[in-house]
Amino acid sequence: MQVFWNNGERENIKGIDILGIRQLDQKIEQQWVANITTISIRARYLSLLPWLLTEFYRSQLLLFDGHADFDEKAFKQASSRMEFVILAASVLGKDSGESGNTTGVLGKDLFSEEMKLLQQHGSVSLEFNKGGATYGTYAMPCRGFGLFSNDNTDSSAPVKISPRGKQIVEIRQKMLQSSVLTNLILEGGILTVDHIKNDGSIFSINGLSSCPDELSFLRESLLTSYIQHHDVTQRYQHFTATIEWALKELSDEITGLSSEEIIRKQYSQLVMSHPAKLSDVECNWAEYELRRRCHFAFEMLLSALTDSLMDLNDGTIEQVLALWKSDWNYPPLLNGLLSADIFPFDSKLSVVTEKFPIDAFLN
Repeated sequence: MQVFWNNGERENIKGIDILGIRQLDQKIEQQWVANITTISIRARYLSLLPWLLTEFYRSQLLLFDGHADFDEKAFKQASSRMEFVILAASVLGKDSGESGNTTGVLGKDLFSEEMKLLQQHGSVSLEFNKGGATYGTYAMPCRGFGLFSNDNTDSSAPVKISPRGKQIVEIRQKMLQSSVLTNLILEGGILTVDHIKNDGSIFSINGLSSCPDELSFLRESLLTSYIQHHDVTQRYQHFTATIEWALKELSDEITGLSSEEIIRKQYSQLVMSHPAKLSDVECNWAEYELRRRCHFAFEMLLSALTDSLMDLNDGTIEQVLALWKSDWNYPPLLNGLLSADIFPFDSKLSVVTEKFPIDAFLN
């Protein structure tokens, strides 16, 4: 029996939601943070992507005398080069007083060898056959904040830059007038440490404070609706409500919490105290955590099931359960919660759950 999703699943499924249930928690996430996901957490990409698309469109039109269809392969190469420039600028920015934090930077692991070459030798070629994830990661957040237009019927390109998107592009173009980094990203070549020292702050994930016009416009884009429309207005209301809730949770803590910890805390409070009155934002993020936990539980069960099916070569659910019972390895997670001699699949779910305290898995 060939079970593709459990045979080197990290290489084969590439994070794809094979059960089709992750979209339930992702839908809540999209509605309350304007399409931002767990991998699109860096605000500067919201200005970098419209800028790259605009410069790429312009370079293609110049190259083909004003007439050019969108070249997806060429754009992905330019995107890959930009991703490395962003990574290099974020890492080397520490030398000029930036934090050097690379959390959420695309290609951080993918370009680790190239980054070592740049640091060791002072230069590196920008010719890659990997990367290019910026569009797929940040296109939807750009739509959510009005930087991309929903109207793209007259173009072969994947999106059209909106009026708000054009404003952020103009701000970046003005900063990059004398920089060689634009051509290096669009055309390739050799990137040097000096290039990064000169203009790296314009690309560094941690360099927004040195670009006040871009910072100000990004802040406005994140907090101010770009059109008076019910769906858009509601999206912004949800986003600002989430920010206010998260900041309140942070202000109540002596030490800072991650987003995952804030959401888990909200879910735990709901499960344990059953408060009579909760805001919409609190209810929705608690539901997000519940659905996320169900999603992971189902995937863990699928993984165990398929492992056993491969051991058996083929079999029924009853045969899998019989195998588990004959080779029952008491999970350490259940220590203190379930008697070691109890095989849970012999009983009804209602009987098994009665044995667990309500806070059994909250942490």
